[in-house]
Amino acid sequence: MNKQKISIAVIIALVALLIVAISLKPKNENLNSTSEQATSTDTAKINSPATSSVSNSTKVTVDSRNFTLAEVSKHTTDTDCYSTIDGVVYDLSAWVYQHPGGDRNILKICGIDGSGAFNNKHGNNQNVKNVLAGFEIGVLIK
Repeated sequence: MNKQKISIAVIIALVALLIVAISLKPKNENLNSTSEQATSTDTAKINSPATSSVSNSTKVTVDSRNFTLAEVSKHTTDTDCYSTIDGVVYDLSAWVYQHPGGDRNILKICGIDGSGAFNNKHGNNQNVKNVLAGFEIGVLIK
């Protein structure tokens, strides 16, 4: 009976994650259109003499930004929540109150490296990682 309750809870959580991921899709598409507008400017910067030292093998993405942990640490509220997980920075503001495990679990990692908490709870769950990917805004640099 206990395993059955756990299975049902897992299914409900996955369905909730799927619904949230689908509902956030248009928001992410708007972000992509903004980054497409920046493409020509960023490409010009990459090709300018000042940045000609960038090698051809360096991956430069327009969609993401570089963040320091100090920058991430400025975003600690339920309406402005950034966290870094495994070197990637996420804006979890829209997810705080959607999280099936409750808002407290997300609020605990706002402004910090939440890798330990995330990995301890979700491990290698690819479905959860797919949902998380929808909130990616950049990468953590030192």
